[in-house]
Amino acid sequence: LPVAVADARAAALAAARFGGQRVCPVFQVSNVTGEGVGLLQMFLNLLPLRACTATVPASPREPASPEAPESSEPLRFEINEIFAVPYVGTVVSGVVASGHVRVGDMVWLGPDSSGHFASTQVRGIHRKRAEVASGSRGQSVSLALRKIARTQVRKGMVLLRTPTDDVEPPAPAARTFEAEVVVLYHSTTITSRYQAMVHCGAVRQTARVLAIRPANPEPADSSKPVDAPLADAKPGASALRTGDRARVLFQFIRHPEYVPAGSRLIFREGRTKGVGKVVRVFSAAEERQLVQKMTNGSMLLDHQKPKADVTAAHKISTKG
Repeated sequence: LPVAVADARAAALAAARFGGQRVCPVFQVSNVTGEGVGLLQMFLNLLPLRACTATVPASPREPASPEAPESSEPLRFEINEIFAVPYVGTVVSGVVASGHVRVGDMVWLGPDSSGHFASTQVRGIHRKRAEVASGSRGQSVSLALRKIARTQVRKGMVLLRTPTDDVEPPAPAARTFEAEVVVLYHSTTITSRYQAMVHCGAVRQTARVLAIRPANPEPADSSKPVDAPLADAKPGASALRTGDRARVLFQFIRHPEYVPAGSRLIFREGRTKGVGKVVRVFSAAEERQLVQKMTNGSMLLDHQKPKADVTAAHKISTKG
């Protein structure tokens, strides 16, 4: 619901209702005269905090506050920028999506082109051009990584760590996920094999549609098989138009990405735009089983195809 903000009272009411109600405040701002900038600043300052407000030391020499609670949620750091700093090494910049990170923490970096994670250590943290000892949820920080080359990192990767400091790496990431989406605009219809650019956090990659089925408001039954209920959906059986809501099975084109369930996403292609929420992420084994059954193997990626078929094709080409 768009709401015009013309005075301080309207700005305060819009900030109070911004989180819980569907209110879209509209500010009239002039970059020339500065008119309306004060109301916009007031609105931003009055917004309720959503990130963890735990106290962190300003520098490594400053001891941590004893009253600052330790975060029990796992670390998830989304990488937006990568730098190669002389005498420092590889530095990644991004946002701490959950948990907290400290200097000396052992973390998992990934996924790589095959979906796996590599172990590394945080050797330094900077925030707002100052050296700090830790970073908490919601903060934008830069991390210096130990024994990681610049070529091993790309935008969209994440750093993960569990509170228990598990020795085992995270499960390999997959390319296939299910999302409940709403098509904001599309000139014709969206069917299976349609491709669009998907934005989910720091992830930006083209994905194709494998299957479409009507949105189900009821929670999914965890006792059902891996590929239910999308196993009943066949490519080309459904189509989406402007304003439609549905469950869509996406598959990334190039490489696996880390997109946890519950993440918000945007997909676009030309003037086509849509929004959605990730409801399920499939493991590598589930992905191959699902894609094989739904597409009869026509959309399996190279690393998913059986090795026997590749060997047979090699023998045939050798004889020819």
